[in-house]
Amino acid sequence: MKRFRPLAAFVIALLATLTLNTAAHAQMMGGLGRSDPVSTADIQDMSEFLSFTDDQRATALDMHTAYLSTFEENRDTLYQAINAIQEEFQQTQDMSIFEEMQKMVVEFEKTSKGAADRLFEDIQLILTEEQLENWPAFELRSFRKRTLPTVSNGGMNISGATTDLIDIYEQHIESDVEDDDVRESLLPLLASYEREMDAVLHEYVEVRNEVTEDSLEIGMDWMANMDKIDEIIKTYIGAAVKIRDINDRYTGRIASILSGDTRKSWENEFNVSASPSVYTDNYIDQSFNAARELTSLTEEQRERVEELRRRYLASESSVNAKWAAALRESEENLSFSAMMQGQMQSPEVGELRKERGDLDARTYDELAAVLTEEQREALPAKPAANWRDRFQFNTGG
Repeated sequence: MKRFRPLAAFVIALLATLTLNTAAHAQMMGGLGRSDPVSTADIQDMSEFLSFTDDQRATALDMHTAYLSTFEENRDTLYQAINAIQEEFQQTQDMSIFEEMQKMVVEFEKTSKGAADRLFEDIQLILTEEQLENWPAFELRSFRKRTLPTVSNGGMNISGATTDLIDIYEQHIESDVEDDDVRESLLPLLASYEREMDAVLHEYVEVRNEVTEDSLEIGMDWMANMDKIDEIIKTYIGAAVKIRDINDRYTGRIASILSGDTRKSWENEFNVSASPSVYTDNYIDQSFNAARELTSLTEEQRERVEELRRRYLASESSVNAKWAAALRESEENLSFSAMMQGQMQSPEVGELRKERGDLDARTYDELAAVLTEEQREALPAKPAANWRDRFQFNTGG
């Protein structure tokens, strides 16, 4: 049994964080204090959505300050308890003590949710009748914005399950939609998305609560409950996949209404949000941007840079599509036994990641060859192929 002890904390963290919100998840994963259930940004969003007066906004922010003070006090209590539990484990090697940590994190989650509910109830007392009529619409919005980021808890990531299409539209697309007919077509579609997403998110929360109870029953007896843990993971993944599928469906429907650069922007923003490891710009994108901005390029150099970029984008698009698809398949088929062996992703994912990395490195070298030595100074540094070579201490020489 001793050989399994190093995995004990991981197992308990997995079983607990599958069920918790962003704040509690941060506790278990070592990121204490990175977020809270209701943030200042949430209050600002509420203020804008309900058209608060200056006095209402100030009062709501004061209420939030008091709420946050209590949250931080409870967070610190949890932090101190976890430290004490870890110290006791170092002395006793008694793995059952992690069951107490799991229970405390669950209790922290319940206390935090209760405090958030009371904050919202108190804020409603300062609203006008017209604002109260719009409160259900705000609750729909708030629940979505606060719940979607929690779907990847415990390292159980499902590509596209934390994406908020309304947020993408409001932040990146809405200002570019100039055609009134297009705008009028999008609004009911976004409203339908919001209702469907709300329903499936409530289903997800119910599943999360059930998983909480199941994981508490298992406690530290996880070696005798491997099948049960696999069942918990599959249930959790299934709930997250439902969220992802709604995002996929509505992404396509919205894209069919948009056109030109606006459509491309929509699809790109969705891809970056759904699969950031695949689609987020990296050093090769930055290198092309830097090269294209050089005023010293000759006409021949500029043509060669543009041709190289066209070829790269075509190859990148093909590799990215396969990589993103492989990630999704790998995420859906994740099992507890594979996780315990450190196999969080399939070999195919690793192969495609390497193929994309090789493409980037090869393209960087080709781009650098087009430029003069002076022009190459404008490019960002090419990352070392081996991570060990990226980190060198300054010896002061």
